[in-house]
Amino acid sequence: MSCGACTAGYRLLYLLREPMGEPHHRAICGPAINCNLLLDRMLVSLVLTRTAIAHFVSRIRRASRQREWALNAAREREIENERLV
Repeated sequence: MSCGACTAGYRLLYLLREPMGEPHHRAICGPAINCNLLLDRMLVSLVLTRTAIAHFVSRIRRASRQREWALNAAREREIENERLV
């Protein structure tokens, strides 16, 4: 959820920004760079990074749950074996 809010906030700042004058534009972005293109690429980078992080976190959570289930099953088998002995 916070990733979506971050992306939405970035996009909102992008849409509500005030146009810069030519001297200020050159000082920040350089003469050969289109600031709009730079900001678009930054947004794409943010979304791709957010997606990759979310993917790997979900994989880690899934692996952790599977490990927990396997551990619980092994404990139950051990308790059953002790009862049989």
